[in-house]
Amino acid sequence: MKIKSTKKKVAEWLGYVFCEISFLWFEKFDVPYRGKDWRWYHRIAYFIGGKFYSIGCYFYDAGMKD
Repeated sequence: MKIKSTKKKVAEWLGYVFCEISFLWFEKFDVPYRGKDWRWYHRIAYFIGGKFYSIGCYFYDAGMKD
């Protein structure tokens, strides 16, 4: 049973790390949501930040399952 609890802790930690990376990424690049301010590099920054957030959510979900 120790392996199961260790796996949950590692998955939750990875979820935390990837979500925090995405929050820092969005804070650093400050991607606007709509309007004329959208540029091609905003799309790339949003895509990368979104992927980090999705990976983080995946690991959080894996950590919550039994």
